[in-house]
Amino acid sequence: MKIDGALAAARRGASNHRTAIKSLGEGWVGEEALAIGLYSAMVARSFPEAIAIAANHDGDSDSTASIAAQLYGMRRGLSDLPHRWITRLDVKDVMLRQIRRTYFPSARGDALDAASRQRWAPGAAVKTP
Repeated sequence: MKIDGALAAARRGASNHRTAIKSLGEGWVGEEALAIGLYSAMVARSFPEAIAIAANHDGDSDSTASIAAQLYGMRRGLSDLPHRWITRLDVKDVMLRQIRRTYFPSARGDALDAASRQRWAPGAAVKTP
């Protein structure tokens, strides 16, 4: 099973990511894509590194990088995403509002939005919805 292989490779601390990923497949089928994304998310030390590890192979790299980014973000949370990437999102305010509604439904008004804006855009002008 490819998922078991991903877990084993991550636990071993494979020194060569390309070799580890090659043993998991190319990502053209779901189990392989998930295994590559999982391995990448587990061994990466940063969000950009997770994407780079998952994207640098000869298979379905856009899918595996997307999966790795989602798993890494789920594991590490929003605070680990590069601030300069978040502040450039054209849908940042919509995304933050949706996060508030989904994960903090009892939050009142713009209190969380203000905190989120301060966190994601230090020193940057943020438009108010």
